[in-house]
Amino acid sequence: MRVPCSSVAQEAAGVEMGSDKGSVVSTIGIAVSIIVNIVILTIGAIAGNAIIGMMPEGFKQALNFLLPALYGAVFGQFAITRPKLGVVAVVIAFAMNWLMKNGFLSFFPGTPSYVVILVAVFGSIFAGKIIYKKELED
Repeated sequence: MRVPCSSVAQEAAGVEMGSDKGSVVSTIGIAVSIIVNIVILTIGAIAGNAIIGMMPEGFKQALNFLLPALYGAVFGQFAITRPKLGVVAVVIAFAMNWLMKNGFLSFFPGTPSYVVILVAVFGSIFAGKIIYKKELED
């Protein structure tokens, strides 16, 4: 995301890319884009917090379903194109949730939901790699 800022800054300053002046202007362009990004995100976070504070309680409770819905949508897109991997991912996720709910992950500090997520994500990646290699062999 920062490369266009670098290129535009060098072009606007009229310096040659790859030169010492170009590197300095590129760095300044990237730094300015980071500062603008932080300012806009801060304003958005403060305004968003104020707006959500004015919403009805039912709406606020409905927002708790937003992240799981996004995860489900992304999972659905991949499961449609790769159903074998979708089944494996669901099995890994349900197994890890079962282990957490039955106390088998209680030796991890805090609530071990982060372990469930990490194992589900990286387990699915590993399983996808194995399935892909097997499909290439066939």
